[in-house]
Amino acid sequence: MKNWGMRISKSILKDLGEVERNYLLKIKNTINNLALNPFPENAKKLKGKDKLILRIRVGVYRIVYLVDLKQRLVVILGINHRKSSYRKNF
Repeated sequence: MKNWGMRISKSILKDLGEVERNYLLKIKNTINNLALNPFPENAKKLKGKDKLILRIRVGVYRIVYLVDLKQRLVVILGINHRKSSYRKNF
């Protein structure tokens, strides 16, 4: 099966610089795996959203991403510590 496209903004890459070092490799691997399968078992759809926005847990961090089915594209919207992850409005 063909991989999905991946879009990560410069601000998300900046967020990665603030991630605790012991989680960095796990987060990078999780993002790479989303290009193969954007619907892993542990992904949860965010409630109340019209778009297909999901989150996946990586330790104390959350990766929030949008799946565009028409374009077969995964757009990373945020990588945040769980305490601040749900305060953002995606």
